[in-house]
Amino acid sequence: RIPVVNMYIQSEIGTFITGNLVNYTFPPLLPGSTGPPIPGFHVDVVDSTGKSVVENIGELVLRKPWPSMPVEYPEEYSEKWSSGFYRTGDYAYATSSGYLYVLGRLDGVVKSSGYRLSPGSVEKAIRDLLSLESTVIKCRDSVKFESTIILCAESSKCSEVKQAVKTLLGPIVEPSLVVTTPLKLVLEFRNKRNIILEECSLDIIKQITGATVE
Repeated sequence: RIPVVNMYIQSEIGTFITGNLVNYTFPPLLPGSTGPPIPGFHVDVVDSTGKSVVENIGELVLRKPWPSMPVEYPEEYSEKWSSGFYRTGDYAYATSSGYLYVLGRLDGVVKSSGYRLSPGSVEKAIRDLLSLESTVIKCRDSVKFESTIILCAESSKCSEVKQAVKTLLGPIVEPSLVVTTPLKLVLEFRNKRNIILEECSLDIIKQITGATVE
């Protein structure tokens, strides 16, 4: 019998964060778990207020600097330290014995035509180029598997959004629909990134937002 060893890594961090090091620390393997933290990593799971939670779902964070940490981060990564710890952006569950189960992304990654797209990166591109607040919603797509609908808060610029996204991030990221909604709804739907609409339908968007298309 060969053990299945799960580990957790994030590109920005530079190495594995948790894992069952069977040739080093010999921890027991728990099915589905990415193991306990690797020595040198101060891993925690916190709620929305930054309070540690055990045997509950929260965001996986690093409380202190780590061995492979780069000397200098780009600005968008340094922002992840704004709460006093490093936010990975991943949902996780921690057992009382310190084992981690990583459950998925907080920002609801979109899988489109074989590519993984971060809604946050799309929203950042729109903000940088057009100074426009937006929110990306996932929807089913018969060709690409998943596509996106972008809610934006300023109708005069919505016509520019598709081209801006295509120019900055490539044609694969081009949204199926761009919809004008009040800013309040744009911000509200950022807390619902993990929902996925069954189709990229304007009728469905109208039902849930009362929005109009530009």
